[in-house]
Amino acid sequence: MRGERYLLDTNAIIALLQGNQQLIELLQDAEWIGISIISQIEFLVFPGLYEDKNEPMPTLKGVELLTALLEESDLQPKDLASICQSESIVLDILERKRELTANQLKELAAFFHISPTALFE
Repeated sequence: MRGERYLLDTNAIIALLQGNQQLIELLQDAEWIGISIISQIEFLVFPGLYEDKNEPMPTLKGVELLTALLEESDLQPKDLASICQSESIVLDILERKRELTANQLKELAAFFHISPTALFE
């Protein structure tokens, strides 16, 4: 074992799924291989990318996705206060008492490196 550790991004995962032999050989003796949380979320928001006969992969959208992003990124609502103007507004959004504005959608998408459409309900 060479002891290398790799954190795979979306492109690397796609290359593996397509059978990229060079990447397969590189990772074969790795000590640890991880998948970035952003890549996990990217795969979750594309319906039909994974389907099991008995249990389709859930599609997270809107507030559910935002909640998952916060949890998986180990962030608190206060960490988004600069985007949404205050922590109380973030909490209202998460409790569905308030909708995201177009500007908040754009800024949150940029913050989490996802498409703004993923945050639409």
